[in-house]
Amino acid sequence: MTRRDAESWTEMTARAFTTMGATREDVVLHGAGLTLFVGGLPIRDALECIGSTMIPIGTGNSDKAVQALDSLGVTALHATPSYVRYLAEYVRGLGRDPREFGIRKIFVGGEPGGGEPAFRRHLQQEWDARITEGLGNADMAPVLFAEPPGAAGMRFTGGRHVLVELIDPDDGEPVVPEPGASGELVYTSVDRECCPLVRFRTRDRVLVTGLDRDGAPLIRCVGRTDDMLIVLGGERVPDGRARPRPGPASAHERRGADRPAGAWPAGGAAAAGRGRAGGGTRRPRGAAQGDRGADPRPPDRPRGRHARPARLAGTYRDEVPPDARRPAGRGHVMTADPMTDPFAGADARWMAGRTALVTGGGQSTAFPGVGYATCRVLARHGARVAVLDRDAGAAGRTVKLITEDGGTAVPVIADVTSDRACAGAVAETAGAFGTLDAVVNCVAAGDRGGLFDTTPEHYDRLMTVNLRSAWSIMRHAVPVMPRGSAIVNISSVTVRSRGPGMIYSVAKAGLENLTEGAATSLGPQGIRVNCVQVGVIWGAFAARGPMPESLREPRRLSTSLKTEGTSWDVAYATLFLLSDRARWISGHILAVDGGPPHHYDTEPVTSVPQGE
Repeated sequence: MTRRDAESWTEMTARAFTTMGATREDVVLHGAGLTLFVGGLPIRDALECIGSTMIPIGTGNSDKAVQALDSLGVTALHATPSYVRYLAEYVRGLGRDPREFGIRKIFVGGEPGGGEPAFRRHLQQEWDARITEGLGNADMAPVLFAEPPGAAGMRFTGGRHVLVELIDPDDGEPVVPEPGASGELVYTSVDRECCPLVRFRTRDRVLVTGLDRDGAPLIRCVGRTDDMLIVLGGERVPDGRARPRPGPASAHERRGADRPAGAWPAGGAAAAGRGRAGGGTRRPRGAAQGDRGADPRPPDRPRGRHARPARLAGTYRDEVPPDARRPAGRGHVMTADPMTDPFAGADARWMAGRTALVTGGGQSTAFPGVGYATCRVLARHGARVAVLDRDAGAAGRTVKLITEDGGTAVPVIADVTSDRACAGAVAETAGAFGTLDAVVNCVAAGDRGGLFDTTPEHYDRLMTVNLRSAWSIMRHAVPVMPRGSAIVNISSVTVRSRGPGMIYSVAKAGLENLTEGAATSLGPQGIRVNCVQVGVIWGAFAARGPMPESLREPRRLSTSLKTEGTSWDVAYATLFLLSDRARWISGHILAVDGGPPHHYDTEPVTSVPQGE
């Protein structure tokens, strides 16, 4: 690196810290050592450029940190999210409250966690301070994206020194950075004199969470496009190789690790943001061992700006026999031995390690709705559940019951009739848990009015709630859903009724057609789409009437089993379709209706006729 390159780093990093809220009046406690690594001297140079006072303490010196907090008028803290948490625990271990030091600002980076809502709230409550996050790397610049206070994500701060692109990590095609879009960050240095990088693939998977006030895209880092994990401060790949990494880190920084209650949120971006678990012994997708951003193409492939990296990100995947492949962190694939049960020894919880977004998941009546029952069942089977509802109280009740049962859930408050709100709900879910593996579209609204006994406005409303909302959620969710994911839409047996038409039935018929079309479109991406067709169940939707017994009895008699179903019957059918047990089912309409109706009387079967 030349002197001019170092000055460019200082300028970019100073701009990032200014964006995050650092000022010349701040006294910043720096929770890492003053070494040549990107979190050391470059940060000092940037803060001094702003005019801030920097207090370096080095790693493993929490006692010195407390002394500085006591005596030097510290107003801000810069560290990894895990060290911010550890320092709070260290202070409490001394019988003191972290809030007594009066820190107003905390700048975090260097590892996942700062953008994970639950963990961020925990840090804010511990220190009573504002959290802002930065994202960069050692190859291009210490910080290239920075979060403005109060914004929904980080904005690009690389200025004239770096060009940034968003690409599809699978085929290398450009992705428009609009809200809800997801892809891999790619950097090109514009004016670096020493070792300039062109179209450097960072392997950071980001989600566009919204737009800043001036229209600039805002992002959160939600994962990796390679197999790297960060465990105990070291960067590791699944075959056990390690790359040392300076700075403090958390012992729980591994996706899927068991965590004590109240500690790291299970499966959150703090755990999963930079890597993924599973995947056998595949090597990282970089062309050279230990090289985070190396060109993934083999040596005999053409290079250059116009040489597309399409479908080459998985070069090393070809080293694994096809029958042994398995999507990282998820279910089972077809096995070479037909006599082997693919689920032998599998987790008894069918959704373990998955994240599910369920629309209409709140509980607002005395009877369980389909969305509520689905949230509870998925959580019992190990899923991390985002409970989407426009009613914050209803969503909160579902989340409370799930957490009391030992599950993991967060409320997501949104009106699914708004496409922008759907994009935000998907972004919030992916930001909270670091991934999105399952979607259930449960929202419904209807009445018994005829097709022509309504106004255009009411028609549009029912079509939006029952059909377009599912399309909006799906279109924003699909870009962030990995292979092996699944979607279930909830329809109704009224689609095949022969009585007077209802707008509700028309919308549900469209939903079933959407399901079949989406299954065809998304099959090559490894995403399954199915539909549950709900029969005459006794749940929140039917009980809202209320329905007199004189009407309930004919409903029971209309089924082969001569009973009403419940929301729980629908929930367990949904669980099956989302799980790996339904791995070869897509585009299917599963009727949960008690069997076909009786059109004539039959005698019960009580004996077996004897042959002559």
